[in-house]
Amino acid sequence: MQAFVRTATGEVHFLNTGPASVDLSAYTIQSQTDSLLPLSWTPVAGRLDVAGDGSFDGSSSWVLLSTISGEVSEGAFSGPGGALPSFEPLSIGAAWDPAGSPDLEFTLNVDNAVVPPAAVTYTPPGDYDWDGDVDGDDYSVFVATFGSTTDPRADGNSNGIIDSGDYTVWRDALVTAVTPLSLALTIPEPAAIGMSFWGAVLLIAASRVDRRQPKGALAPW
Repeated sequence: MQAFVRTATGEVHFLNTGPASVDLSAYTIQSQTDSLLPLSWTPVAGRLDVAGDGSFDGSSSWVLLSTISGEVSEGAFSGPGGALPSFEPLSIGAAWDPAGSPDLEFTLNVDNAVVPPAAVTYTPPGDYDWDGDVDGDDYSVFVATFGSTTDPRADGNSNGIIDSGDYTVWRDALVTAVTPLSLALTIPEPAAIGMSFWGAVLLIAASRVDRRQPKGALAPW
């Protein structure tokens, strides 16, 4: 299990990065600097996947344990908590203050074991594979989830569906990440989904060489 925080919106997600489904039965989040926002937190209790949309399945026994300043906690205490399939994220809302410190501390109860997440990553806009940077891999996630309303990994504009607006978020973040460019870089448009992206990825890699764009040169976008 890993935890991911979107720096632009403060959304917090858990992600099962293992090869098999796991049972998440409790968790606690703490902040020493009040960067945690309990009022914006979306508890698991009362919103399990009874509609069958694939987001989270489990018992109805989840209860709130703590919502004090600097800490939120909830868990299931009769039967299993919730089955979280491999590489399926679980959102608990905009629980982090984007103006605060990246100091959230997580404790999870997974498969009857109390553990910290394997990693806590604060992801910038356009980082759709949640590895802390913006590159061609994020575009691949966008393509793979395009049109989804249940997989929020590439929902860069937080409108609940993976669409062309999320492509724009990624594109703009990529331009910022690789500028200035000394080579012309072609970024695929959403209409080109399914076409090869490797050429652009290679150009992105080449552009990371430290070269300055000549004065007065036009950007390729």
